Amino acid sequence: MKTGGGLKKQAILLAFLMNAAFLPAQDAPITLNDAISGAVAYLEARIPEESKLVVLNIVSKNGALSDYIINSITEKIVNDNFFTAVDRHNLDLIQNEITFQMSGEVSDETAQAIGQKLGAESIISGSITAIGDLYRFQIRAIEVKTAKIQGIQSYLIANDAILSAITGRRRGLGSSLTAKEGDWKNKWLYAGARIGSGIHFYDNSGGIFAGEKAGGGISFDAAPQIAVQLLDFLAIQTEVIFSADTFTVSAKEPVTDSAGSVIYHYDTVFTITSNSLLIPVLLNFTYFPARYSLGVSGGIFFGAPMKAAMFDSFLNKSYAGTLSAAVGLAGGINAGIKIGPGVLFADIRYMADLVNTTFTGDEISVTAYRRGILGISLGYSIGFFQKNN
Repeated sequence: MKTGGGLKKQAILLAFLMNAAFLPAQDAPITLNDAISGAVAYLEARIPEESKLVVLNIVSKNGALSDYIINSITEKIVNDNFFTAVDRHNLDLIQNEITFQMSGEVSDETAQAIGQKLGAESIISGSITAIGDLYRFQIRAIEVKTAKIQGIQSYLIANDAILSAITGRRRGLGSSLTAKEGDWKNKWLYAGARIGSGIHFYDNSGGIFAGEKAGGGISFDAAPQIAVQLLDFLAIQTEVIFSADTFTVSAKEPVTDSAGSVIYHYDTVFTITSNSLLIPVLLNFTYFPARYSLGVSGGIFFGAPMKAAMFDSFLNKSYAGTLSAAVGLAGGINAGIKIGPGVLFADIRYMADLVNTTFTGDEISVTAYRRGILGISLGYSIGFFQKNN
C-alpha cells in the first residue's frame, strides 16, 4: 500500500503550479512534449491519487500522432507512480464487443462502457487539431462511475521537430519563429558567427608617449565561434576575431644637436595601424527561459598580430613593423531568441590588455599603449549532437 499520499499530492500540486508558471503563456506555442508533461501534471492535480486510469483515445487525422501522444501520456503516468495505469493491451480484448478507433471520436457512453469493462475509474481522452501553422491539443478526463468531467485543458503547440517528423508536415516560418523547442538547449556543440563593431580605448601612460594626448578608434569585427556545452548551463567557448586598431597620439618631438642638446621641439602626430587575430577562451554561463537565452561570460584572450605600421605626420614618414603579442581578460553578457534551427543573439563584451603593446620596426622600437575594446555585435548560433538526457 502507498504511503505519504498527502505529501505526494502536495508535491504533485507544486509541480503543476511550477510547470504552469514556467510554460509560456497560451498565446506562445510550446512543444508537443511540453504539452504532454503539462497535461499529466494537470491530471495529477485534478484526479485523486491511486485512481485507475486508462488513456483511451486521442482524436487526430494521423494515427501515428494519436499513438505517439497516447503512449507518451501512458508512459509518464506509469513513471510518475501517482495513478494506477490500466494495461492498454486489455483494450484488444473488448474490441469485438465495442467498436471504437484510437484516433476517432468516442462518445461519453462508449467511454464509460470501456472504462467499466477495464475496471478503470477515469477515462482520459483528447484531441489534436491543426490550426494554420500551429496545433491545438486538448486533454479531457471523465469519471467512469458518474460520467462527471474531472478536467479539460488545452494547449497551443508549434509544429516542432517531433510533429513534423510524425506528420510529414513542413514547418512554416511562423512556427520556426515562435516555437520553444527544448532540443535546441540540449546539444553538445554550438557553432556560429557574429559581426559587429568595437570601440577601442588606449592607455599610453606606461609607454614612450606617456603624458601625450591619445585618441581612440572604431573597428569592424567579425568572428566565427564554437562552444562545447559542459553542463546544461555551462559551456567553454572560443572564437577567432579579426580586429583592426588605429592608435593616434599627438606628441612634441625634440630636435638635438651633435652634442645631444635639445635645440627645439616640433609638433607631430604618430599613428600606429595594425591588424590582428584575437582568440578568447571563455566560460559561458547561460540561463534558458522559454525560447530565450541569457548569458554571462568571462575568460582570457590571446592576440596574434598580423601586420602593423607607424606614421610620423611631421616627417611624413612611415615605418613598417610588427606588434608584440597581446594577452588580456575578457568578459561580457549576451541574450538570444530561438529563431529557426538556432539562436539569434546580441553580445556585449569588454576586452582589456594585461601588458603594454610594443611596436618594432626596422628603424624604431617603442612601447606604445595598453588597449581596451568594447564590442557590440549580432550573431547566429546552431546546436549539434543531441544529448541523451
